[in-house]
Amino acid sequence: MVHSHHPLTKPLLITDEWQRIDHILSSYCLWGQRPHHPYQLMTDLLDNYPAPLVELAVVEVLVDQWLAASLPRGLPFLDQVIQWLGCCSTDGFELKVLPPQFQQITGLDPNQLYPQLPRFLVWTGDRLFYMPSPEKTVDFDTTYGVVKGCETTKGMVNRG
Repeated sequence: MVHSHHPLTKPLLITDEWQRIDHILSSYCLWGQRPHHPYQLMTDLLDNYPAPLVELAVVEVLVDQWLAASLPRGLPFLDQVIQWLGCCSTDGFELKVLPPQFQQITGLDPNQLYPQLPRFLVWTGDRLFYMPSPEKTVDFDTTYGVVKGCETTKGMVNRG
């Protein structure tokens, strides 16, 4: 569990999940320019979504945005992660990053992530859906000004 902290500093208690996500974001310089690291936003995400789903969301959004003229970083990148997570329960998603690609992209062991996904994802035959827990406490739409709505095109999440 990550404890509350100043929004511009890393949490005092670092979990394995936090380290994995921090590794991915740091490797691709996705935290943004200092001193505007959105650590509090990531803490809120980890408090409200299963850590493996947040980790998967970071990698899926990274892959979606990879060919963009300018890869979003910092809050704009995490805004896309929030959108992706929000769409998981309403529109579902197609899993684009499989374990071998995950390992190539992140350098992390996919066996610590993928076996956990069936605990909170439901397969409907063509899409995966996130089944949120009722104890979600942060309204990301109002707290972080996230644009509501989403549409999926070929598995990519676009701001609606």
